[in-house]
Amino acid sequence: MAVSVNTVYTTVLYILNKEQRGYVTPTEFNSISAQVQLEIFNSYFPDGNQLNRFNQNNTQNDTEYFNVFKDIRYKIYPFEGPMPFTLDTSINAYFPTNRNTVFKIGEVISNYSGQPSFESITDYVTVKDFNKIKRSKLTAPTREHPIYTTSNSTVQPLSSTADTTAPIAASLTAVLNNFSGNIPRQGDVITGTGVLANTSVASFNLATNTITFSSAQTIAAGVTLTFTPPAYNDLILNIDPIPTSVSISGLRRPANPNWAFSTGQLGQYNFNPGDAVDFELDISEQSNIITKVLKYFGIIINDPTIIQTSIQESQAVEANEKS
Repeated sequence: MAVSVNTVYTTVLYILNKEQRGYVTPTEFNSISAQVQLEIFNSYFPDGNQLNRFNQNNTQNDTEYFNVFKDIRYKIYPFEGPMPFTLDTSINAYFPTNRNTVFKIGEVISNYSGQPSFESITDYVTVKDFNKIKRSKLTAPTREHPIYTTSNSTVQPLSSTADTTAPIAASLTAVLNNFSGNIPRQGDVITGTGVLANTSVASFNLATNTITFSSAQTIAAGVTLTFTPPAYNDLILNIDPIPTSVSISGLRRPANPNWAFSTGQLGQYNFNPGDAVDFELDISEQSNIITKVLKYFGIIINDPTIIQTSIQESQAVEANEKS
């Protein structure tokens, strides 16, 4: 169960006695909340490693609700799942289909078509060992025993296409159909007959298949538009031999929380629950989130008392969990 972003925000405001919402803005709150969520999420792994060592020494209990290692394991399960990767033939490497979402890679299965076909567990090696193993006649990887290494590289995602359904006369919007590939995203460069140079996607409404262009266009009906995402830097997998496809499990990054709002006539902030993004952490982290957010807000408003109190509270919770 997720933690309500509105509950955290309103609780923090009450504690700080800032009900007018003029001192801690939603924008500040959203930025700090993203940092706090990632900080807590990152802490699960060294904490879990420490507690796992206790397990190996038989010093932890194995009761149903009081095993701390199992509790941490439970907190990360919503982020587990298959990680879609796509082959970039220009660099012969696989990159995440969804941009900048992979936090950790788990098991990598390389799928090879042909006779015979293989679904092979792929072993991770360092870049140095990857190059050595490939060049050795004795240890060269095979389709039954492939290897992989990771690196960071510039990725050019695959383009997608769609057709216009009606003539567009100097319009900022159009309705599309016959999609091939991913749906258009903000920033994708648009090309096609009649499309002006340097046109990109301003927004796309999936419910109505309506695209908004970055500038007004005059396009005939039935024109095929191509949407090319901009290149970006991301994790890539170098696999040898190069498989037909890959099946990868792992952990995704938690989505940034967002206290969505509109500004009223008097300058007040009105909460928009339909556009809000809650904290993806387990509900048991609610008090931890609030105290950590307060620590950062204490820095913003330069109140050492708030900083000290929130730090002591966080340290007490952490010490209790690890003891």
